[in-house]
Amino acid sequence: MGLIDAFKALLNKPEPRGVAYMKMLGGNMPIYSQYGQQIFAADVVQQCIACIATEMSKLQPRHIRVDKDGMRNTVQGELNNLFEWAPNNLMVIKDFIEKIMWLLLLNYNAFVYPTFEWVQQGDNWTKKYTGLYPLQPVEVTFLEDATGEMYIKMHFRSGDTLTVKYQDIIHIRHRFSVNDLMGGDVSGQPDNRNIDKMVLVYDNLIASISKAIGYSMQINGLVKVNTILDDGKTETLIKDFEDKLKKGESGFMPVDLKSEFINLKPDPKLVDKDTLDFIDKLILRHFGVSLPILNGDYTPQQYQAFYQKTLEPPVITFCQTFTKALITPLQFSHGNRIIFYPEELVFLSMEQRLEFVKIAADRGGMTNNQILHAFGIPPYDGGNVRYMSLNYADVTIVNQYQLLKAQSEGKGEVKK
Repeated sequence: MGLIDAFKALLNKPEPRGVAYMKMLGGNMPIYSQYGQQIFAADVVQQCIACIATEMSKLQPRHIRVDKDGMRNTVQGELNNLFEWAPNNLMVIKDFIEKIMWLLLLNYNAFVYPTFEWVQQGDNWTKKYTGLYPLQPVEVTFLEDATGEMYIKMHFRSGDTLTVKYQDIIHIRHRFSVNDLMGGDVSGQPDNRNIDKMVLVYDNLIASISKAIGYSMQINGLVKVNTILDDGKTETLIKDFEDKLKKGESGFMPVDLKSEFINLKPDPKLVDKDTLDFIDKLILRHFGVSLPILNGDYTPQQYQAFYQKTLEPPVITFCQTFTKALITPLQFSHGNRIIFYPEELVFLSMEQRLEFVKIAADRGGMTNNQILHAFGIPPYDGGNVRYMSLNYADVTIVNQYQLLKAQSEGKGEVKK
């Protein structure tokens, strides 16, 4: 069962009656094509996007409910089943997030369609979500009806179309700026003009290096003939020289007194390192990925900078867009949220993990099993208990504690 099969009941249906193109403030037609694939062929671009998408795939989405005391409690329900088990029949959650990030960075827009069933609960009907599917339309059109209800019509490479209410789609935008509806430039497209130039220069430099090495290997030496020969004798001498080369299994070639072999050491003139580094950094900077991050030899400080600059903005966007699409206003008012926890991204070194666990555990903030999980150790039965150091006291009873201590030491009396 593929993506198209999952939407067969929805595909190619007529548009709702009375819908028309949305009126845009800029006067443009709200029809947008998706074609962010041009730069994908460059290896350095693929490496950058893969680096970001792989890190983002470590996120752990959860449906939570925030109570009046600010405590975040995991909600038992179908959304967390999708987040923990599989968002659809084709992907696990890591694949799901990684797919979204690839589409987002290539097209500056990513669309996710939540499939659902209507379930009656008492006198009310609610949505029961059954899947989350990343979509890859080649064109999207924004529509609205007479009441102002907004729709989105998506065209796919197969020729199928899907028209649904815009509020039923998770629409994630990257570099949402001059266009009213889409990420990217005024046309809702990735503005790749600058990166295209850099990639072209990068490809030309790599090609020039390859050619330089190839040319330098074509001529390895000269044979100097110590006499004047006519053309026929020269050709004969060259043939004899080649025969000697072929027969020289030991790697040594004999020559007579009439000829002299001059070795030419290959010395290809390549692009200097500073130029290549400069082009590399221009492309890496466009995606917010430094060379240590790309190579995997980063320091904790370098990764923290990478997280705050490149990863944290889409993490926040994921939380807000998924919450807006999957949580009703009534549920939101009761504290329901979709959170993408970055715990696997934030903690880097063993030293940092030890320091965090020491602080959190001393204050009763972690169970024994959570401490084990932080170091990749399986939990044990009875490990969901919390301990805390007696060196800390509740701020609401500190004064009472000090007065009682003073009284016990005979340094004062407790006034009633």
